[in-house]
Amino acid sequence: MKAWEVLRRRALAFLREAGRELEEGLYDLAAFHAEQAVQLYLKSMILRLSGEERRGHEVRELLAEIAFSLDVEGLGGLSERLKRLAKRYRRELRALEEAYYEARYKPYPYEKDEAEELVRAAKAIIGELGELERELWPSP
Repeated sequence: MKAWEVLRRRALAFLREAGRELEEGLYDLAAFHAEQAVQLYLKSMILRLSGEERRGHEVRELLAEIAFSLDVEGLGGLSERLKRLAKRYRRELRALEEAYYEARYKPYPYEKDEAEELVRAAKAIIGELGELERELWPSP
C-alpha cells in the first residue's frame, strides 16, 4: 500500500468514526475526527501530487497548497474548482480548524448541531475532493 493510500484509509476511518460518535453523543470527538478526516484526506492528495509529506494541519492552508500545485501543473481549471470549494465552505473549514484545537485542548462542549454540521461538511468536502481526484487520476 502506498503512503498516500494509508493516509486516505485513515481519513475515511476518521470520517466513519465521527459518524459513530455523533450517534453516541460524543460531539467533541465527532468534531475532532471530522477535522482529522479532512486534514488527512488533503495530505493524501498533497503526497500523491508532489510525493512530499506535509506536516501542517490548517485545512485551508492545505487546500491552498493543492490549488497552487494544480496551477503549477497547468491544471488551472481544477485549481479554480478547488478555490470555489474553499470559498463555498469557508465558514465550515474555519470551524474544522477550530475543532482541531477546541476538542483536543480546551473543555469546549460541542453541541449536537455544531458537531453534525462539521461532520456533514467533512463528508461533502471529501466527496468533492474525491470527484476532483477522479479527474486527476482516472481509473483504467
